[in-house]
Amino acid sequence: MVGDQRLVSYPELALHNFYADPSGNAVIMEAGETANVLTQIDGPFMVMTNFQNGDFQDAAPSDLYGDGAGRYRTAHAAISSYLDSSDTFDVEQAFDVLQRAATPTGTYKTRYSLVLDPESLEIYIALERDYDHIWKVSLVDRTIETYAGFAQNTVLPLGDDGITGPTLQVYATSAMSDSVQVDDPTPALPLVEWSGIIALALILCLAVVCLLR
Repeated sequence: MVGDQRLVSYPELALHNFYADPSGNAVIMEAGETANVLTQIDGPFMVMTNFQNGDFQDAAPSDLYGDGAGRYRTAHAAISSYLDSSDTFDVEQAFDVLQRAATPTGTYKTRYSLVLDPESLEIYIALERDYDHIWKVSLVDRTIETYAGFAQNTVLPLGDDGITGPTLQVYATSAMSDSVQVDDPTPALPLVEWSGIIALALILCLAVVCLLR
């Protein structure tokens, strides 16, 4: 994937990236001190949180430490439990895992949670730990629509300017979707960059491959 290209991190900020495809192949890519560190999926699912995953290859969840280790164990246990009882893993179960592993307090609270389906090219979104209201984005149709928990179904276009998170949150607090004023006086940001930090994102693959970021 990267060939002979060297990954780099910002000073004082270790970055890592999670890649997966519809066939269930997945890898975590990190910039090591002397070489790229690639952690390949080994099993039915893979979890990634804040710590340097390449430092713990083949380690048991109980042996992990560092930022996000507790959330890793929470997510790993929840996904394992679901897969032990069923050979399917759906959007609702994914959000249950994300809710359990979310960070509700502190400086780096979970701002939004994502469930991505690489086959249908759809993304499901919960804003500000509100798992009672879920949005669905279609990358094919370039739309975002209410998916679960809303009084009425609403479909909005996703143009180049995107839609801000606060605009979407208005729908969750309104009794009826058709009473919402969509015009947003604030500059719009692409939805995937909405005013915060992606603390968790779960990627679903058809072959029961579950990836937590």
